[in-house]
Amino acid sequence: NKIVIGSTTLCDYITEYSDCSKLAIFNLDGFKLNSTVIDSFSTYSRNECISFLDTNLIVSGNLYPVSNSCDILTYDMDLNIISKLKLIGPPDMYYTNYGNLIKDEIIYFNGILLPKNGLKPTTEARLVKIKLNTKEILWERSFTLGNFNLVCNDLQFTPDGHLAFILYFIPPP
Repeated sequence: NKIVIGSTTLCDYITEYSDCSKLAIFNLDGFKLNSTVIDSFSTYSRNECISFLDTNLIVSGNLYPVSNSCDILTYDMDLNIISKLKLIGPPDMYYTNYGNLIKDEIIYFNGILLPKNGLKPTTEARLVKIKLNTKEILWERSFTLGNFNLVCNDLQFTPDGHLAFILYFIPPP
């Protein structure tokens, strides 16, 4: 019986501006009930970073200036933070989160790993499966396709319970 909107805004970060995320909750008549800004937290260009679990809101994104992790924040419907979890990527890669998907006490994250300092020539698409109640990582998978940069978008369940996503690829620079 509420509308939740996540958006990106800019926040002043020392000598420059950085992405921040704003969560706002409205009633069904469009009256704003509450809002909060998550400083230096990016969900920019990602439309699958908010999920619901019971009466909680789970938001995934990237906290700046940290670059090799994905942050998962859990809020109640009054926008009080309940918990924080951090997925750490390999030390030689930047981890960019594109979204999350929840089913049966399991949360899946999708995104990409970007090489730091040209150590690897291409990006990798990335999926991570985590138990919600224990925060245990059940598995992590990376996908590569020869010498192409990959992006993992639109993670969803198929009718028979499998995972599907769009694997978008472009040639490396």
